[in-house]
Amino acid sequence: NHEDSEVLLSCRGNCGTVNVSLPKSWINGNAMVCKPRNSNITKSYLRYLLESVNFESVITGTAQQQITREPLAKVEIMYPPLPEQHKIVEILEDHLSRLDAALADVKQAKVKAAQFRRSFVHEMTTAVEGSKVMGLLEICEVYQPKTISTKELIADGEFPVYGANGQIGFYDKFNHEESEVTVTCRGATCGTVNVIPPMSWITGNAMVFKPKDNRIQKGFLEYVLRGVDWSPIITGTAQPQITRASLQDLYIDVPNAQIQQTIYMELESSLTQVRNALKMCERVEMQGASLRRSLLQAAFTGKLTKEVASV
Repeated sequence: NHEDSEVLLSCRGNCGTVNVSLPKSWINGNAMVCKPRNSNITKSYLRYLLESVNFESVITGTAQQQITREPLAKVEIMYPPLPEQHKIVEILEDHLSRLDAALADVKQAKVKAAQFRRSFVHEMTTAVEGSKVMGLLEICEVYQPKTISTKELIADGEFPVYGANGQIGFYDKFNHEESEVTVTCRGATCGTVNVIPPMSWITGNAMVFKPKDNRIQKGFLEYVLRGVDWSPIITGTAQPQITRASLQDLYIDVPNAQIQQTIYMELESSLTQVRNALKMCERVEMQGASLRRSLLQAAFTGKLTKEVASV
C-alpha cells in the first residue's frame, strides 16, 4: 500500500519508536506514516528529527498505549534550510552507522548467550529422575496485576514500578510485598523472564507466576520458565501476547524439594559468567542508546553543524 520508503512512528504498543519502511511495503495501522507535505523537509532529516522527540506527553492509554492524531498535532518541530538538513543527515549517518554496527555485534552476542542459557537450563530442568509432570497452571497462580500509566508514575515515589522490560519508574504504593517471578506477556519481548524485587509495583504487561504451595520453589520455577520455548505459546501479530488460555497445555517436570534446590544451586553457580556477560551487553546497549540520544540532541541544537535556524 506504499510504493516509496516511508518514515513511521509506532502508535500502538511500543509507542514513539521511529522506523523507516522499505519501498513497496504494506504498512498496517499500528504505525503512523509521517510524510512531508512539501519539499521543505527531507524524509531522512525528518526520520532523525522524530527520533530526537520525546513523545511521552502524547501517549495515552494504560493496558494498550497509543498515540493518536489529536495530541500529536500539538507537537512542534523545527527544521533548517535544505543544505543544512543534508549536512546534518550526512554527519549523523557517518556516526550512527558505526554505532549501529557495534550494537549489532553486541546484540548478536546477547542472543547467543541467551540461547546457551535457555538450552542449558532446559536440559537441567527436564526429564529429571523421579519428577512428576504437572500443568503449570496446576501448581502456580498466574495473573496480570493492575496496570498504571506512565502519567501516574511519581518521580520521587518510594517503590519501584516494573513493566514489560524492567523498571519503568516509581510509585507511592506497592502491589507485591514479596519477590516474584514474572514473564513479559505483551509486546515484542514476550516470554522474557524476570525476578522482581520485594515491595514493588508490577504492571499488567507482565504475568506473575506464584507457586500455589511448596510443591515448587520460586528459584527452581524461575529456571524452569527460562528453559521454556515461548514461541508456540505467544499469540497475536500486531501485538504479541501470552494469555492464560495459551498456558493451559504447558506442562513441566517437578522433582522433590531437595532435588529442586540442588538443581537451583548448580544453575546459579554454572550460569554466573553468562549472567555477567548478559549484564555487560545490556550496559553497552544502554550506553549506545545514550550516545545516540546525545548525537541527535547535538544535531538538532546546532552543535554538530552551524546553528539550526527555526522555520
